[in-house]
Amino acid sequence: MSDDRQFKIRITTEADLASAREQANALKDMGQKGVEANQSIAKETEGLTLKKTELRAAVRGLHHEFPELGSIAHLALHPIGLAVAGITGAFAVWQNRVEEMTKALAGVELPEGGALNPKHMSAVVDA
Repeated sequence: MSDDRQFKIRITTEADLASAREQANALKDMGQKGVEANQSIAKETEGLTLKKTELRAAVRGLHHEFPELGSIAHLALHPIGLAVAGITGAFAVWQNRVEEMTKALAGVELPEGGALNPKHMSAVVDA
């Protein structure tokens, strides 16, 4: 007997497009919300830009009237300048304290450090 049987199978399908349409509508709604959010962000950015411009103009005016206050306000607008001023100020405080300590210890004689004497170290190395 031969196994040369042929079977004809007929398959018919139907596409259910309802869920695809729902997803497409959801994507359109999300796109619309994204556009609205972008417009809202643009309005806020424009407002902040105007406020920053006004602040810069106020600092310039302050600098013309009171130069030192204007310089301090200028540092507030530029954070790197503020950091440099802070480091410089900290160094000045440290230097002042070192000078005060030097004046306070001017009459004090420190004992000879036997362990730190280079001759003593050379003797230890030679031994």
